Amino acid sequence: MGHGTRSARSSPAGILNPSPDIMPPGSNPLTGVWAKIERAKQHVTDYDRVYDRLVRQYGDMVHAKEDSQVRERVYYLNWDNPDTTAFAVWAGDIVHNLRSALDHLAYALCVAGPGGEAGAYRARKQIYFPIANGEEDYRTSRHREKVLGLSKPGLDEILDATEPYRGGKGEALYHISELDKADKHRLLVTVAFTNARLDEGSIIERTLLESNPEWAGRLVFSRPDDVAHYGIERLPGERLKAGRVLLREHMHEPPKQKGDFVADITLNEPEIVKPQSLRSLLTHSTLYVDRMINAFSDFV
Repeated sequence: MGHGTRSARSSPAGILNPSPDIMPPGSNPLTGVWAKIERAKQHVTDYDRVYDRLVRQYGDMVHAKEDSQVRERVYYLNWDNPDTTAFAVWAGDIVHNLRSALDHLAYALCVAGPGGEAGAYRARKQIYFPIANGEEDYRTSRHREKVLGLSKPGLDEILDATEPYRGGKGEALYHISELDKADKHRLLVTVAFTNARLDEGSIIERTLLESNPEWAGRLVFSRPDDVAHYGIERLPGERLKAGRVLLREHMHEPPKQKGDFVADITLNEPEIVKPQSLRSLLTHSTLYVDRMINAFSDFV
């Protein structure tokens, strides 16, 4: 085991159990890496606590009423749509700590190389963990070239195996990097209302837009993990109010179940990653980075 590897005792059993024994500076070349990851985990724990409270509060988010005269069933919001600003801020903090952890790793790899700490320090403004928009961009990346040039021989095999680019098996790293870039200039776009287990198609989309024509072009649909998610992309400062009609359907249609409408916070940054549950994305990303670090332990 490399001396940068965390022991089984200090490695967290799960996302909700951050390690309490971060080593003091200088005793482990990956101290900064682990510290950044632990901070990300703490943010995820805080996020989960508030998220669970929101779900309990807004679990019964949609009510239905029937109008027998026109044979119509109407579904409407039972609560004011919550402000998601805090969740967007947490998301930005989490992805930033994860991106920082990766850059700390790149620097530690260079410190362990032939040029030592002096060589790494001289090149510090050029040392970043290489992440790219695709494989070709990754292979020609100056960041990849710089890290490999300053590190121990043989790192290229381990580094390239992570495939840290869009479309690679390490695409999660690309998502982290791009979300971090976006958060430097604005809050990440979050959607407070989603309803799952509804199929994409004419009846759902048509009735949503007929009831709410101003949502045209703002209806978010995604099916990660084989679960369909509809969400309404809110404009900055916009709040959906209790009583807002969501769906109208003929009474001969089977009634929707409470489980068809769920309160969730969805990330809506489609140019970076498919719209999906923000909680799931942040948890997966944090665990992904945490688990990949040990692969580099022989090179620090």
